Amino acid sequence: MEFYKKEEDIQSYSRHSVGTTIKEGDIKEFTASISFRQFFTDPSQLSYEIYYYQQGVRKGGGIKLDIDTAVTRKKGTKEKPPQAVINFEIPDKYLAGDNKNSQVLVISYLDIGEGKYYPNRYNGSERYIGVIGGINELKPQTIGSMSVTNMNHTYHSNVRVNTLENLKSGNAWKK
Repeated sequence: MEFYKKEEDIQSYSRHSVGTTIKEGDIKEFTASISFRQFFTDPSQLSYEIYYYQQGVRKGGGIKLDIDTAVTRKKGTKEKPPQAVINFEIPDKYLAGDNKNSQVLVISYLDIGEGKYYPNRYNGSERYIGVIGGINELKPQTIGSMSVTNMNHTYHSNVRVNTLENLKSGNAWKK
């Protein structure tokens, strides 16, 4: 999964040179790109929810964002598999005040047909992929690829496969 964040306050300056000033501020526009290898063939397969955490996911207290953005499918190549793409914005009402620790959490799973899902069930529990990204981070963040497995995994510090409740409460990141 990749998060791309767009900063709106970019200015050019100087008559004889080219430069850019990026003002400190909240990132509010995101693009989440998720790859499920050969399993992803149609946007209707992907289910997702997005949460906003004022003090970070580990502190809990997430607010489910009412985002109704359609998932699009980015065609794959021989080297890169197709991707599910979700564009979304953090509503301004959540960006007031101190957001230095604020994060978004994208939770998703993929219906691969015949009653099977990715990630698959483990010990009788449905599992989901959770990825967190900081609101104040200015650089794109790329999350490593994941393979189907029968256990809860840590891929990077901001990616977990776990139950929906553990992801939303932040407990999946407290281990």
